[in-house]
Amino acid sequence: MLRHKASDTKFVAVAIHLRAGFPDFLNEDDAAFRKQEAEALARWLQGQSETENPSFPKPDSDKIVVLGDFNAEFNDPNQSLNPLREGELSNWMWNNPKPDGVHRETAIDDRYVIDFIMLSPALKIEPPPTIYAWDYDSSLGGATKFHEEVNGSNNLKNYKVSDHRLVFVVL
Repeated sequence: MLRHKASDTKFVAVAIHLRAGFPDFLNEDDAAFRKQEAEALARWLQGQSETENPSFPKPDSDKIVVLGDFNAEFNDPNQSLNPLREGELSNWMWNNPKPDGVHRETAIDDRYVIDFIMLSPALKIEPPPTIYAWDYDSSLGGATKFHEEVNGSNNLKNYKVSDHRLVFVVL
């Protein structure tokens, strides 16, 4: 349980790292395993898992943030993340993060977006979660370094750099 110091609002933060697809990003066997993980997380968030594991009762707040590496795109063709959009979770705020302004090209279009923030309906936010295109950060070499140097393919889906994006939200 975390507490916002200024308002004394308490909320639960859950960090996750679901199964990756290896060596192929869309590996069906890994997606099936990831779907099982998503189903278990969904059961826990909805208070349906206490019989499976009494050590992990339902979160003790209706204000919940789930964040991390989901290892699949929002609309995964293998449907591995569907359990996190069904039942009571269907009204949670959870979608692709908004691109950070002028960096749309690398923030969204040429990259798998697999890092997300899910917010329970009791949490109100403004603006929506945003994705930071770190490869446009001039202190890290900027887009030229990431797109055109050795192994650069002008398509980061095939480039051997981190597949993660910083996603942030103000609660």
